[in-house]
Amino acid sequence: MNIPKLIAGDAAEFARSPHHFTATHAQKNKGFGRFRLYHRSAVSISDPELTREILIRQSGVFTRSRAAHVLRIALGDGLLTTDNELWHPARHWLDSSFKRDHVQSFIPKITTIITSELDDLEHQIGRDGIELEMLPFLESLVAKLTSSILYGSEWDLKERSEFQHLVSSSVIKAAAILRRPWLIPPWVPGSPGAELRRTGFKLDKLLSPILMNKAHSNANSGLIRDAIRNQDRPGCPLSKYRLLSELKTLAVAAFETTTTTLLWTLDLLARHPEEREQVIAELDEILAGAVPDCLKLSQLRYCQSALLESMRMWPAVYNMVRESAESTTICGHKLGAKTLVYISIYGLHRNPNLWQSPDIFQPSRFDDHSVSHTGYMPFAIGPHNCLGRHIAMIQIQCVIAMLLQRFHITSFDTDPPEAASVFTLRPKSCPRLYITPR
Repeated sequence: MNIPKLIAGDAAEFARSPHHFTATHAQKNKGFGRFRLYHRSAVSISDPELTREILIRQSGVFTRSRAAHVLRIALGDGLLTTDNELWHPARHWLDSSFKRDHVQSFIPKITTIITSELDDLEHQIGRDGIELEMLPFLESLVAKLTSSILYGSEWDLKERSEFQHLVSSSVIKAAAILRRPWLIPPWVPGSPGAELRRTGFKLDKLLSPILMNKAHSNANSGLIRDAIRNQDRPGCPLSKYRLLSELKTLAVAAFETTTTTLLWTLDLLARHPEEREQVIAELDEILAGAVPDCLKLSQLRYCQSALLESMRMWPAVYNMVRESAESTTICGHKLGAKTLVYISIYGLHRNPNLWQSPDIFQPSRFDDHSVSHTGYMPFAIGPHNCLGRHIAMIQIQCVIAMLLQRFHITSFDTDPPEAASVFTLRPKSCPRLYITPR
């Protein structure tokens, strides 16, 4: 149904490509563009200083938006859906489990899982190589990493398949609801919200046994399981309901963003042979056929640069959405209460005023890892930055390094994939790579 622009504002154009609309709209208006979505005033931002004003200096003024309310239907009260008095104690409680030093202790477990999956892949492709759609392979691998590293659980194939289906279903249904101008309450039978809530109940059923099993064996160690073991410790701010909400929230966030980033990175390396060979030469020199450990992983500088550049070009989280709780001013721009604020991470990463040749894959721009770029924030900034950024980087680097150690990859598709904005910024069509043993 076509709704007149007088009523819908810019909703139709926004819905066709949220990442492109917010980025180009902000860029045309010097980093701050106003628009309208039905009855709501909105702004798009691709300016680093404005972004810091919103996410750091005035973070208390800008709260979660409608997207968080929709996700809450399936995920409950987790870090992605709460603010202030609900969010702060949960984030503080979980932070210690996701610190870099603690996360690094899981590298042997991560590499063991990846080795097993790559052994199966090598058996599948044989000597001559095959054309492989990367999404099913990566989803299966990331589901296995998620269950083991986050939850300390060894799911069988049926459980992993159910997990993949429920996560994909929840984000697709949430995205569909967000494209509608009004939210029908989830208690209305047959409504999209009711379907999303049912998906959340199925996730509850899959994940709730993790709360019941508090085994103290090191074999069952997992980042979230560590927090669960401390659930009965005095001062724990998380009820069983809140812990279950965090299990669902972190599962969806980790699975979607990790899978998406791996898809883009491997496709970019497959299409850029010079950069790919530089990564391989570094792997051969530093790893020399061994699996990565903490020290060697930190020495893979060009591999890290390729990953950082991939996340610049195709950030999994393409927009951060906030809503002004009250009237305020940011860097001279007045915003009324309840204004929707779209911080375009994609726009910041592709801003020609911040990056030279922003549409070109150029890992060397990250050669100096000690220098931070004001326009680069794939894991967001401020108090709401990504809790799982360290584990995500380690897992992704290990997958890329170990895959390219053993296999040669080239792109099977002539044209590069277009991006589709759903929950994350995924390729519209699944990249196909031709994979042969090295």
